[in-house]
Formats: sequence, structure tokens, C-alpha cells
Amino acid sequence: MRLLDMVKTLLVFEEVEPIVEEQIKVIAFDSGKRCTVKGKLTGDVQREGDLNVDVVAASIAKAVGIKYEPLTPERRAIIEEASRVTPTRKLTMCPGCPHLATFFVLHQAGRKAAKGRVIYSGDIGCYALGFRVFDPPRQNLELCMGASIGVGCGLAHAGVEDVVVATIGDSTFIHAGIPALINAVYNNARIVIVVFDDETTAMTGHQPHAGVGLTATGRPTRKIRIEDIVRACGVEHVRVIDPYDVKGSIDVVVEAMTFPGPSVVISRRQCSLQWLRESKVKVEPYSVDPEMCKGCKLCVNEFGCPAIVFKREENVAAIDEALCIGCGVCAKICPHEAIRKGV
Repeated sequence: MRLLDMVKTLLVFEEVEPIVEEQIKVIAFDSGKRCTVKGKLTGDVQREGDLNVDVVAASIAKAVGIKYEPLTPERRAIIEEASRVTPTRKLTMCPGCPHLATFFVLHQAGRKAAKGRVIYSGDIGCYALGFRVFDPPRQNLELCMGASIGVGCGLAHAGVEDVVVATIGDSTFIHAGIPALINAVYNNARIVIVVFDDETTAMTGHQPHAGVGLTATGRPTRKIRIEDIVRACGVEHVRVIDPYDVKGSIDVVVEAMTFPGPSVVISRRQCSLQWLRESKVKVEPYSVDPEMCKGCKLCVNEFGCPAIVFKREENVAAIDEALCIGCGVCAKICPHEAIRKGV
């Protein structure tokens, strides 16, 4: 209220919908304030897209009546030079992320069980980067939180010949995936549902959820087991894997892909960042023996750990020991046994 008395014009910046702007307008009207409230509703702030520095600066300039040119020739030159010298990098997951191993397992199992004919129905979470980390992508569709199972069911009932795999996180499954799972069971959709269980809500800051065993204030509470929920929904084929056990996990997923009905695979391994914080162990990084490496790039293209780089001139892979957390998955997948613990 004091702010409305102090200013003639109030410019509101907020992500997504103009909820704050709308409420301020109501308060100003009800209290008889003469302050003008501007924002997305008045067209003074763009409705779609990111609110970056240029967008905010342009909106402020418009509100106060001054000219603002986002890209001056000098600034454009700086941006072009930065683009020229900065290496192109894809979005990726964290070193040692269990989701990297899970995606590798899914891709290899798909080759065995379906000759690569797999459609991935994705969801919102760290694993959504499956779109961008791999080529071809490990997620083909992504709509909204909790939609992966429902979309996967639709694909299965539409008669697609490919194996349908719905990927969903542990937190997302508990929040929004259960109704769709019940629907998959009720309608006997031939679909593989993979729950990426890293035992936290990793994407948004490691908040606990009902499957963690802690409340938001850190108090111990009853831990909900995802496999119990899945079985209670009527799923007959339920398996829990450790994605770091690559060979065993591939066999389990192949079995799930050939099951004549809805099957659920829970890929459980703690988030690598959480593990590093909580375990406080001394990391023993892995390294590549250049004499053994054949330059097949399996570790780079199929696994995609950001700690692994490829030396093009020497045609060998290498591991950045500053990034490696010592998970050892790369050593398990290397067909030439060129990766080993120690530097």
C-alpha cells in the first residue's frame, strides 16, 4: 500500500501469467489509489518468451518514455565475437547422473528387444534432457508434467508397432503419474513405464517428496515405496533396477519390453549431486588407456557423460578427472576395456 502511494506508475515483471499484476490492480482500485499499474495485461511487458535483460530494459524505457536500442552496433559486435570464440556445447546432465546410465540401458534394450523401434514418451524433469543429450534423442515426445504415461497409452492404443516407453521421474510419478498408470492397467495398454527414481526432486533444487522419507522441514516421515503404489494400481510386471548395473538392467528392460501388457521398471539410484554432498567420500576418477581405446565413441555418443571428451586428433576418448565422480559406468560399457579406475 505504501508503494502505491509513493509512485505514479508501477511496472510489474513476472514470469508466466500476470497474477501479481492483476492482484495489484485490484488492490489499487479497491483502495482508491491513482497509481497506474502496467505489465503484461497492458502490453507494456511481453506476454511470451524470456524476460531477459534486453526485454526488461526495453519495457522500462517504454514506460518512462525514453528510447532504448537493445542491440547497438558495439554490442552486436561483442555478441558476434563471443559466439565465434565460444565452443558449441549441448545441454547435458551432471557427471555420474544415474539418468545417463538409465537412458543407455533403455537404448541398448530397445535394440535387443525391438531392433531400435522404440517411441519414448517423455515427461518433465532432469531426464527431459534426453531430448538434447543424445542423437538420436532418447525422448521423442514431451507435453507437460505427468503426461508421459497418458500419451504413451494413447500411442499404444493407436496401434503403433514400435515399443512405447514412457519415462517419468519419482517426484512426478507421485504427484501426477498415478491416475494415468491406473488407466494403463484398466485398459491393458502394452506400454513400458520407466520411473527415474533418483530419490529427490532434483530438477528444481532437491526438495523432498513422499518417496524420500523426509518432510520439507527435514523431519523423518513415512517413506512411500513407488513399487508398492505400482502394484496396488494392478501392475503385474514390476521390476526395480540399479542403472549402474548396466548388463543386469538391460536384461530386465528387455523382459519388460516383451511383456504383453503394462510393465513398470523403477530405475533407482540416488542423484549424484546428493550422493556427493551426503557421502563425503574421496572421489577416485577413472581414466582412458589411449593404447586400448579404439575411438569407437560409444562412451561419448551412446553414454554421453560430460566428464568424457574425445580427442579428435588422437582419435581417443579421455576423462576430465576434475569432473569425474568415479561412478564407473563408462568402464562397464566400454567394449574395448579401455577405461579403468585411477589416473
